[in-house]
Amino acid sequence: LDEAAAEFDRASQLAARGETPHALRGALEIGRGALMLARADYAAAESAYRTALREFESAPEGADPAIALALRGAGLAALLLDRADVAV
Repeated sequence: LDEAAAEFDRASQLAARGETPHALRGALEIGRGALMLARADYAAAESAYRTALREFESAPEGADPAIALALRGAGLAALLLDRADVAV
């Protein structure tokens, strides 16, 4: 998992340097969120999923199915943080 986290960090740095589409940056954050869930770092997972949501909402090409995935992940992370009010 540590190796995967390092690769996500590297990919994020590369994406930030170029004209990477919002949808691709959002997909990267969904992956990071899943990794953080696997590591039981629920606050970081929620943050990654919320970042994904912002990216998808900025995507001119649309990303409706991906928004649903990001919302699901953010809700799950919030539940695992005992924040059911936020999850709903």
